[in-house]
Amino acid sequence: MCWSGEASAVMALIGLAGSCLEARKSITYPSELGGGSEWKVEGLSGKHNLRASTLAYFSLMELLQAFNYTTLAVVDPDNALYALLGYIHISFQPLFITWFCLSFLPRQLTLTREFYL
Repeated sequence: MCWSGEASAVMALIGLAGSCLEARKSITYPSELGGGSEWKVEGLSGKHNLRASTLAYFSLMELLQAFNYTTLAVVDPDNALYALLGYIHISFQPLFITWFCLSFLPRQLTLTREFYL
């Protein structure tokens, strides 16, 4: 969590921009399996898409924290909703971290990559 809502919003925007740039690589870079771009051959299980989804997921966490700063020390339903969304977000973090780690392994070693997707 950043030190202010503005810092969290800026970090979220930087992260989302980086996620878009990483996802763009899957369209332009050739697949490790051959036969065209990574997006056409491997779909969402390509290494650049796994990295982009992980970066987008944690950027959304920063965006959620920026919204949490607007309801800091206020008792209202929005505060409870943001807390619930934060709890749900934390619950799925291990899945995205696993995807991120799988993206660094060579495709030939990770025949079970689709199992985790």
